[in-house]
Amino acid sequence: MLHVSVLINEAVNANYSGLHKWNFEVENNKVRLWQPGKEYNLHSWLGDFGNLQIIKNDEASRRLTFELSRIAPTK
Repeated sequence: MLHVSVLINEAVNANYSGLHKWNFEVENNKVRLWQPGKEYNLHSWLGDFGNLQIIKNDEASRRLTFELSRIAPTK
């Protein structure tokens, strides 16, 4: 299991400086990873690998937490 906790749209907040090159946010109950000109729906993008579950989406604190659980391989 991968547990991820990030600040919502931190790259925008940091003006894309330093390590802040990508933004995370929830759109239509799906985690969206984006930067200008590129975007990924992580639920779709990682769907073959595992199940992505949003644990916390708190816009007031700008905190987004989600987990990715591995799907057992089929034989």
